[in-house]
Amino acid sequence: TSMIRFAMVLYQAGLNVFVFDGRGHGLSQGEFVTYGYHETRDISALIDYLIREHKVREKSIGLIGMSMGAAIALQVAA
Repeated sequence: TSMIRFAMVLYQAGLNVFVFDGRGHGLSQGEFVTYGYHETRDISALIDYLIREHKVREKSIGLIGMSMGAAIALQVAA
């Protein structure tokens, strides 16, 4: 829920927004956080899904995060 305020700003600016509930957080399954090991794979799979199923252009995808989410976003972007 900490990212909802940022998602709203982006949405109100006319962007499509996908808010990700990471494993072991919120309502997502999983008991353990792996500090990037599985989470980067989750985000990469999400990006592949958006490109494949929704024809989203790769260069139009942006990532934001706070704390561990920011570290994961940087790892995926690399």
